[in-house]
Amino acid sequence: MVIAAYSDEKIGTVTPLCNHSKFFSDIIAEIIGVQQLKPDEIAFLIENVSEHLKPEIINPDESCIYIKRKTLNDVGLFDERINDLKKAKKDFYLKISDNRWKNIMDDSIYVYKTSDSHEDLNKCFGISSQIKNILKSVKLRVGDLDLSIPKKRLLYILHENAPGISGGTGQTTRDIIEKIDETFECYILVSKENALILWKREQNQTIMLKSLKIRSKWSIKEFYNDEFKIIYFQILIGLNIDIVHIEHLIGHTFDLPKVAKNLCIPIILSFNDFYFVCPSIHLLDSDNHYCEGKCTRKKRQCYVYKEDKFKHLPLLSDFIGIWRKEVSQLFDNCTTFTTPTASTMNLYISIYPQLKYKPYKSIEHGRDFKKKIFKLELPSKNSPIKILVPGNIKHHKGHDFIKKLKENDPQNWIEFHFMGSVYDDLKKIGIYHGKYKREDFCKIAYKIQPSFIGIFSICPETYCHTLSEAGSCGIPVLTTKLGALKE
Repeated sequence: MVIAAYSDEKIGTVTPLCNHSKFFSDIIAEIIGVQQLKPDEIAFLIENVSEHLKPEIINPDESCIYIKRKTLNDVGLFDERINDLKKAKKDFYLKISDNRWKNIMDDSIYVYKTSDSHEDLNKCFGISSQIKNILKSVKLRVGDLDLSIPKKRLLYILHENAPGISGGTGQTTRDIIEKIDETFECYILVSKENALILWKREQNQTIMLKSLKIRSKWSIKEFYNDEFKIIYFQILIGLNIDIVHIEHLIGHTFDLPKVAKNLCIPIILSFNDFYFVCPSIHLLDSDNHYCEGKCTRKKRQCYVYKEDKFKHLPLLSDFIGIWRKEVSQLFDNCTTFTTPTASTMNLYISIYPQLKYKPYKSIEHGRDFKKKIFKLELPSKNSPIKILVPGNIKHHKGHDFIKKLKENDPQNWIEFHFMGSVYDDLKKIGIYHGKYKREDFCKIAYKIQPSFIGIFSICPETYCHTLSEAGSCGIPVLTTKLGALKE
């Protein structure tokens, strides 16, 4: 009702559709027929079939009314000299009309009044053809909804492109959506250069609904941006979103949780990496050493993974205080938090102690595997030890560690195998098997028959899908003693 009130400067009052009117109650009874709908289910129906026509009415329904502050300032309060309440109300509504303020009905909201008494709609609203058309529209469109199972609308926020939904966080989001799309209507908002892309998950497909162009350029230094804020507001209102789940905010602004909170929409924030601890993400200093989120205050820039996105990132030792102050405020706008591992939450709490007192839950990323135990090639004096290193092997995934390990192997006791994305210098010290689809992991591993899988991350991971995949193949893993890998 507040949103409807401020959609036009001249709107003074807003009245919802209400069963207080006998006329409207009869219409609702005719619409739902024999179906026994609860008040909240009727409200869901109205919300989802509304065309947001906001018709003008003669007098508001006094059983439920929103009066704009500017209107009160202009026409004044009720006249205390009038002892009769009905006459005082009539006088007040006349002053609203005389001062050219509009009374409108918000046709997207239904209010249920428990009283059995009804008012005549003609007296309350002034029956108009537009209102009749609204009620007719409700009746015509009700057949398109499954009233027995009203779906909540869930909006996921990501920084990786749909439709596959790529990347570890994206694929995890897809896994979740595939399991809940029968009970939730799922939307995905993805940040892209100069645009926000809105997708909808429907019938096992991810369909692009809209590409929303952004004129201003996103910058990690600018936490708030009116252009982003308007788009977030329009999406949340236009789609009647019930829950916002932030999987990642790279390429987005901190406006989103603030807007959602103001609209009373619950916000789940998941810690899928350490972006909110430090925008370097992997917590590696300028010497590629893990810093535990404790800034070393060196006058050289830290290792920044997403360099293309963070071209204008200030020196982190100077910027980190500003960053964490804004992130703390962002956390205050969120309803609850999730992490895939307890070690992730422990690190976040060490930086943001207030999180200890907020609702949070550690929930592992679910995966469906058909467990297969393959015959492995056991280490032998007669042949090198095969170590398969899967994934996106960048610096934080142990690129330099693997090179040094091989440098200390002059007798070639180790035979490295790589699958995924690797730099060319690693291809020279091992056998490269190309990129892979995650469902083919065990198939490729079976052909290689390694003795071990190597996961050599030099900074903690919040979760490790390759570790899960290795376990599904029954292959022992050599790994660093950090974060989710240790846990």
